[in-house]
Amino acid sequence: MADKEDPKVSKEDRIRVVESASLLLASDAATRFAAGLLAALGHRRRIRILQALAENGPMSVTELANRLGVSQSNVSQHLAVLARAGALTRKEEGTARLYSVRDDRLVEILRLVEEFRLEHRDDLAEGVDA
Repeated sequence: MADKEDPKVSKEDRIRVVESASLLLASDAATRFAAGLLAALGHRRRIRILQALAENGPMSVTELANRLGVSQSNVSQHLAVLARAGALTRKEEGTARLYSVRDDRLVEILRLVEEFRLEHRDDLAEGVDA
């Protein structure tokens, strides 16, 4: 877990990561933003929405609802959470609103989470669906 040192990561790399995190989250505004964004990403349906948008490009509420097999109102609620957190952009196209992932780095965050899960699945805490 956290105590175990990864032999592939040098001490200098670990220090650089810690220093980078300290610089990136140096203000209250930065930590509030990070907490809000991570909270928005903390729901399985919202992650599925981000995946669908990353794979297919801009989509409407109707398209997302059809792809995910859920109601439009449910998708709309989740899109609102993601949009408030800054994860999405919205573009008006005729009568439709098309939603997109604001930045590919959000998809990279999800990829890193999956990489972490795969690397540590054997020793993740009980109760974590690994």
